[in-house]
Amino acid sequence: SMGDGTSSTVNYLSSMITPSSTVITGFAFKPAEDIELNDGEFLCFGSVAENKDNHFKLETSQGRHIKCYGDDTYLGTVKNCLFKDKWNHIQLKITFGTSGSYEIKINDVTVLSDTGVTTSDGGSTACDFVRLRGLNGGDTSSTTHLYDDWYICDTTGSNNTDFLGAVKIETLLPNGAGSSSDFTPSAGSNYENVDEVPIDTTTYNESLATSGNKDLFNIDNLSAISGDVKGVQVT
Repeated sequence: SMGDGTSSTVNYLSSMITPSSTVITGFAFKPAEDIELNDGEFLCFGSVAENKDNHFKLETSQGRHIKCYGDDTYLGTVKNCLFKDKWNHIQLKITFGTSGSYEIKINDVTVLSDTGVTTSDGGSTACDFVRLRGLNGGDTSSTTHLYDDWYICDTTGSNNTDFLGAVKIETLLPNGAGSSSDFTPSAGSNYENVDEVPIDTTTYNESLATSGNKDLFNIDNLSAISGDVKGVQVT
């Protein structure tokens, strides 16, 4: 959840990625209740390496529309697609450049697309971050955007090179000791020191200068996902 109180520029979630000329991203989005009172940017693409902050961006408009911009130039509007306190799944595929292209999907239906348009800041074709922003001007429940199940892909390799659809992301936590517990726990069982959300650094496992030591853990089973697994991230 993201709101801010003063300015959305100081409250955002930015994901760094390998510099890419084409990026595909998707997420579930429930706009703040006060969205019609305070429109603003909620998604943008750019390049930290090249100091480019506005390759492409989406803004809310009049509480129910989405406007899109390339290099701060207006490209089009998706009308009547946002409803306060209601979830929608938004996906974008963007090829960056002065003759770029974009496609926007809402709930897996293409609602706006174009080719041969400027989709980058200053002509750059590299994107190395995707950023979600909070609603400008508030930090209460009525002024807080909600995001969930965010994915980012590029077109390299042979897997996950296009829209993934309305995917679900599930966090699995250690729920028991595995076949190896070589590290020394600060307290309790080893797995109990690494099963917190959010992370608690007051408890930990350590191994000092002993090559080959490892901790293994049993992990919760999937409960929310029943289809194909698109990817796994270990944190």
